[in-house]
Amino acid sequence: MHADSNMWLYHLLLRGWLHLGQDEWTVRLLSALFAVVAVPLIGMVASTLWGGSAGVVAAFLLAANLFVHYYATEARAYSLVLMLVLLSALCYLRMLEARGVTWWLGFVLSSVASVYAHFFAILVIAVFGVILPFRPADTVDWRRVAGSFLCIALLLLPIPLVAPLVAKLDWLPLPTTADVLKTARRLAGGTYGLVLTLLAAAALGTFARWRDETAMSRWKLAFCWLWLVFPFVFAFIYSHIVRPAFLDRYLIVCIPGLVLLASAGASVFRTAWVPAILVSVFVAQALPGYVHTHSPRPGWREAVSAVERGARSGDQAIVFQHFYLPVVVQYLSDYKPERLLVLPMRLGADIPSVAEADRVWLMLEYDDRFHPGSSAQLSQLEVRLGNEHTAVLDESYGLIRVMRYDRKRAADGR
Repeated sequence: MHADSNMWLYHLLLRGWLHLGQDEWTVRLLSALFAVVAVPLIGMVASTLWGGSAGVVAAFLLAANLFVHYYATEARAYSLVLMLVLLSALCYLRMLEARGVTWWLGFVLSSVASVYAHFFAILVIAVFGVILPFRPADTVDWRRVAGSFLCIALLLLPIPLVAPLVAKLDWLPLPTTADVLKTARRLAGGTYGLVLTLLAAAALGTFARWRDETAMSRWKLAFCWLWLVFPFVFAFIYSHIVRPAFLDRYLIVCIPGLVLLASAGASVFRTAWVPAILVSVFVAQALPGYVHTHSPRPGWREAVSAVERGARSGDQAIVFQHFYLPVVVQYLSDYKPERLLVLPMRLGADIPSVAEADRVWLMLEYDDRFHPGSSAQLSQLEVRLGNEHTAVLDESYGLIRVMRYDRKRAADGR
C-alpha cells in the first residue's frame, strides 16, 4: 500500500475485494464497476445542468471514451476517482438547489473520498469553491456551503500522514506543449479528431447558451469550462515552478468537464438527430482504438511463467516499473523470496543493488506510456549489471521483455 499511497482509498477497498478472489479477472472487475457507475452519474450531472437529453448524450460519450475504457480494466484508482468526483459534483449541484442535509453530507463525504482515491481530485473540489462566488447570490446558502468546505478541509488533514505526495512524483518529467497536446488527445479518446469534435460541440453549446439564456446558464458554462481547464493549467504551472506533476492518467478528472460541455452543445437543438450524430461521429472516430484497447494484456503472465521456470534459488528479478510488482507477484504460482527475490524499480529512483546475486532477471514492458527518461535509467542499470554480469538471455512475450544476466565467473564456467 505504501508504494501507491496516492491511491490509498483504492488499495483499502481492493484489500476487502480480494476476499472474493485473487485471479486477474476479479482484481480488474473492481475498477470496471467504478467506471460503470460513473456513466449514469455523469448523465445525472448533465441532466441537472442542461436537461434530460444532455444527460443521455453525456452518458454515451463517457461510456464510449477509450481512455476511460483502458483504466476501467486496470487495477488502479483512476476509475474510482472519476466516479467519486462525478458523485461529488452531483451532490454539489443538488446541494445548491435543495435544502436538507442529504446532499450536503453526500458532497462532503464524496469529495473527501475522491481526494483519498487520488490527489488530483482536490483540483476539481477547488473548482467547486472558486466558481461559487460567481453564481447568482440569491441561489447560494453561504453558511451551509462554507460549512461543507470547512468539513472537507478538516477531513483531509490526515493526508500527509497516509500519503506522502513528494515521494510519488519525483520520476515525472517537465511537461512540454507537445505533452499537453498528447494528453488532450488521450483524454478525448485517442485522436485529435475526437478533440476537435468535442471542442466544436462545446463551443456551439457555449455560444448558444451564453447568448440566449440566463445568468445561471452562464454560471453553469463557466463551471464546466473551469472543470476542464483548471486541473490542466494548474498541473502544468506547478510542474514548472515546484516539481513535475503532469501526467495524462492523473488528469482523468478533467474528462467530465469536456463531456458536459459537449453535451451542452448537442442538447441545444430540439431534435434528437443532432445528439445522435454527435455520438455517432464520436464512436466512429474512436472505433479503430477499441481493438487495441480491448486486445489481450501485454504478456505478463507468460513472462512471469518463463522467469519462474528458469529461476534458481538465490536469483533476483528486477521489475520495471515498480507499479507492475503486484502483477508479477500475482502471476507467480508460489512466491518465495528466498528462491526468487523480486525487486521493484521506480523511474527516477536509485537502481536496486544486485551485487549478491549470481543471476539477475530484468522484466519490463515496451509501452509508449513510458517516460523517455526510462531509457536512460535502464542504460545505467545495464552498465551496472555489465560490470559483474553477462547478458545470456533476451526474450519477448507480447509487449514484455525478459532478460537474464549471469555473474561473469558463473557464465564463463557453464
